[in-house]
Amino acid sequence: MKKIFLVFLCTLFLPITSGCKRVDNTTKYNMQLNLKENILYGEMQVELTLATNGFVDFNLFGVAYKENATFFAVEQEYLPTVKNYGDMQIMAVNSSKFVAYELVENNALLRVYLNAKKGQRVNVYINFKVTLSNFCHRLSSDIDTINLGNFYPILCVYENGYTYCPYYNI
Repeated sequence: MKKIFLVFLCTLFLPITSGCKRVDNTTKYNMQLNLKENILYGEMQVELTLATNGFVDFNLFGVAYKENATFFAVEQEYLPTVKNYGDMQIMAVNSSKFVAYELVENNALLRVYLNAKKGQRVNVYINFKVTLSNFCHRLSSDIDTINLGNFYPILCVYENGYTYCPYYNI
């Protein structure tokens, strides 16, 4: 009976796993954390196949910890305990196909313009700086902990265009 149930489970999940589309994006990170100043310096290299002509988008969720952020990462009731707000800054962007970059959506989205067409493989290099808040939240530091949730630029999902995802507090 156990064998039949196991075979049933395997056949149930086989279509789910076999239907997954392989994405050949490779990302490498190099990070340095300055514990005295609560600052993370990061370098990121993304090798990807362009989903559209001429640009690629990255969500910058670290901006949600900045004072007066459009989509603030922490509920309003926690604000009286804030000593340090956080932030995320793009220091440099480069690629062999690089044209320019811009920050849109109140600096929460990095758009990298490239001299490349849909389907072409490109490497994108991003240097960034994250200042950690003291919220004791997904991206913060406290006396005993450092939380590094979504600390790096995250490639946007592509579904008929890149999808910008605000970083909500829930």
